[in-house]
Amino acid sequence: MKYAYFTQGGKLLTLASQQQEFPDPTIIAVEVPDDVRANAIFLDLETRTIRERVPFALNVGYNRVSNIPAGTNVAHDGELYHVEDGEIEFDANVIDAVWLHFDHPCFIAQYVAVPTGPEVL
Repeated sequence: MKYAYFTQGGKLLTLASQQQEFPDPTIIAVEVPDDVRANAIFLDLETRTIRERVPFALNVGYNRVSNIPAGTNVAHDGELYHVEDGEIEFDANVIDAVWLHFDHPCFIAQYVAVPTGPEVL
């Protein structure tokens, strides 16, 4: 049996073959099967059980991404944004695409290209 260690938000920190002691009392330890895939799990904080991460179901449109789960971190051009309202929008003067990285403990992290450009009235 292995041990998985999670943050208070349910995100996996590390897997270990033996039980470990952490100086941070907020770290949550859970026994997991030996064949668990580290990048595919998160801790359901309500039930304290291990669950499989699922793909994001994002809606990508021109200058906008919606249906973003609350608590998602979005990285773009060296900046990190924490999304709570479910969407992110852009203003752009040039037709292009921006790449965003989406990360959330319950979802499989992914990159998304968002088409951008000036608004046509």
